Amino acid sequence: MAIIINEIGELRSDAGKLVRRVSDDAVFRSVLVGKDGSTDGWEETDYAPAPEVVTEPKTDDWVELLKRSVDLDAVLTDDTEAAQERWRGMFRERAQWRDYIGKRLEAGKKVYYRGDLYKALQTVDPVLAIYPPSVATAALYQRLDGDHKGTEDDPIPYPHDGNMAVVEGKVYSEGGKKYRALRDSGNALFAPLYTVVGNFVEELTIEN
Repeated sequence: MAIIINEIGELRSDAGKLVRRVSDDAVFRSVLVGKDGSTDGWEETDYAPAPEVVTEPKTDDWVELLKRSVDLDAVLTDDTEAAQERWRGMFRERAQWRDYIGKRLEAGKKVYYRGDLYKALQTVDPVLAIYPPSVATAALYQRLDGDHKGTEDDPIPYPHDGNMAVVEGKVYSEGGKKYRALRDSGNALFAPLYTVVGNFVEELTIEN
């Protein structure tokens, strides 16, 4: 028994077993990795993880409307709002990143992956299982934060890899300091905030 890549670039078990990346719970019957892909880091498994157990938010008429919506991205156009837990759950139900493996993911589409919401910064065609949203694929996917208000009392943590766009008026925290965005960056900055003071952000004075 072995893991193979067939003539069309699908990675699978020649024994018909499930396959998964080492140290990853997600399992697949087959994964499109491309003809130049490698079987390194993949293993056969008989184990299928139990479905993710989540606590559903309380529903109201607006949530019900979203559930019936054809396109979540068309309704939740504000990235910060979309990443809030009550709306992030809609993407968890209907727009899992793994569902796009082997398919085309358009730039600007938002997908759910391992508890976080990500936005595709460019069209990915096709999505490959070996390149999930992570620091290594920051040029493809931007993590969205919706759990903080972006105020001085509740600033948005700025990631160490800079994979975040800033929004005018929102407050961000980095290295023990707080910064207010002077304008929308549009795309992820990929730079420490202290290096864009006066351009995209201003440093706030922390009173003792």
